[in-house]
Amino acid sequence: MRKIHLMMLLSLGLMGTGCDSNQKSQETTTTVESKQEPGSLAAGETFTCPMHPEVMSDNFGHCPKCGMNLEKQKMTAEQVKMKQEGTFVKSREEQQ
Repeated sequence: MRKIHLMMLLSLGLMGTGCDSNQKSQETTTTVESKQEPGSLAAGETFTCPMHPEVMSDNFGHCPKCGMNLEKQKMTAEQVKMKQEGTFVKSREEQQ
């Protein structure tokens, strides 16, 4: 019986530790977001979704398909072509 109680206490302690590290991860993400400066793109750069490269913006925003933060990156040849043709998807903020 004591072994069961000990195992339950140990597992609860480990779960609490996992929740604490998750909170720290979210704080780090928020800090990174605030450092993204709209309009600070170099030539050939865009903000894009890591999961949907067809979603592009000149400013920081969110993907309309999955809601992920757009990240600054150098445009691929395919993205340059989509931008020129106007066949890319705008960020959620630009669609409003």
